[in-house]
Amino acid sequence: MTQDTSASKEVPSRLSVDAKSIYYDAWAIKRIGVRIDGIDMPNCVHEYNVDEGWADIRKKTAMGRFVQVNGELVMKRKYGLIEPYWKEERFVAPPVPEEVQRDAQSKAEEKRLRRAAKRMSLVRTSE
Repeated sequence: MTQDTSASKEVPSRLSVDAKSIYYDAWAIKRIGVRIDGIDMPNCVHEYNVDEGWADIRKKTAMGRFVQVNGELVMKRKYGLIEPYWKEERFVAPPVPEEVQRDAQSKAEEKRLRRAAKRMSLVRTSE
């Protein structure tokens, strides 16, 4: 049995990073991002609930490290519009125009030829 693709699978309304929680889903955690009031929160959301409109965010210090007390992460609950989304759909690269692709190929070919000529000139001078 194979996993559903992100296009056909609905985003869960509640998800937790904690493996002890009943809302834990290892497959979905890697593929879902969360926006809170339109602000993207990468790698900060610990748990969220769309229906109730809250998300537990890992609290950070000014240095950017996560705060821990007795080995547990300190959480801050934020309320607002919670928007989970599939990361794959968001980060699809736009198609590259053909003329740009040809230019890149010709530049790479020129660079390769210059390197080959330089190597050939080094071989001739060493004899």
